[in-house]
Amino acid sequence: MKLIYFLCLPIIISSPLHADRIWIEKDGIVIMEAERGDYNSKSGNWVQINNVERYSGYGYMIWYGESFQDENNYDVLNNPNNILTFTVKVKNPGTYSLKIRNYHDQKDGDNDVWVSVNRSDYIKYYDFQQQQWSWDETCDQIKFELKKGMNLIKLHGRSPGFAIDRLVMFTEDVPEEIW
Repeated sequence: MKLIYFLCLPIIISSPLHADRIWIEKDGIVIMEAERGDYNSKSGNWVQINNVERYSGYGYMIWYGESFQDENNYDVLNNPNNILTFTVKVKNPGTYSLKIRNYHDQKDGDNDVWVSVNRSDYIKYYDFQQQQWSWDETCDQIKFELKKGMNLIKLHGRSPGFAIDRLVMFTEDVPEEIW
């Protein structure tokens, strides 16, 4: 008689609650698949595709809107067609770093996105690693204060062709190899 053993490894990806698309922070980390964010799929400028291999999840999001350089133009920033949104429920409030696994073809011109957390001013997130999936942002590591309870993360397109596969927010005591 042969015994078959299965090894079950936990997957450390936060999963959204079903209907509400709420991502849950656990032990100082929350990992979000970009294609599971909230966006206007009928007339929006964020589009889910899967053309570039080695993405995680079901695909990734790419910005097909116009180049948008003015973080002070609130009419455009508040247009729901331009926003990819994530709601995160946090049990452990504090300072969280943000990393975005991204892809773009050029070193400059298609390498960035606007980010806002809890209605903060938009901050430019950018990366110079071209033609490969990368976590390596070249800007200072972006940090946000997440409060206990619900937090709102908004990504607004800045450069056409900027693709987002995954986002991770984590406290300083979470080792990089976890995500």
